[in-house]
Amino acid sequence: MAKFAAALLFRFDMIKTERLHLIHADATLWEAALMSNKTLSMALGANVPKRWTEYADSFPAFLKLVKEDPSLEMWGGKLIVHRADNLLIGVCGFKGKPSEDGQVEIGYEIKETYRGQGLATEAAAALLDFAQRNATIKAINAHTISPNNASTRVLQKLQFALMGELPGPEEGTIYHWQRQF
Repeated sequence: MAKFAAALLFRFDMIKTERLHLIHADATLWEAALMSNKTLSMALGANVPKRWTEYADSFPAFLKLVKEDPSLEMWGGKLIVHRADNLLIGVCGFKGKPSEDGQVEIGYEIKETYRGQGLATEAAAALLDFAQRNATIKAINAHTISPNNASTRVLQKLQFALMGELPGPEEGTIYHWQRQF
């Protein structure tokens, strides 16, 4: 576990917002997340609640992808730490590197007890700002399972347009949103 405690003392790549730290998740952080919340807490230097994500089952795949392509640290997942509480409250990021035509997809999740405070909007806005700084990005995509829910309100606040419906493999209809630059 000392590996994790020391790893980020010297390297703590993040995006800072008014209330959040979005920490670029590298292989060390994904390994820590897979070990235990205590190990992840040591690696982050932040408190990690028992249930901070609904998507922990996807972490082994994230780790594999980051190990295969370390450039995904910047274009992959980011752990969301609430600055005032020093608490891990969610995950967000891009679902891979930009496509050849300059598109990326974003996703975000905030711990239930922190929802309704504009934190998802703040995190997603930071992702937009990050992507806009890359001259190759022409559009950012997002997908929701409903045309009208909290996630779609985040996208609407950030000037995403509903582009249409797509068939989802499990969820039924998926709604495709996009913001062009």
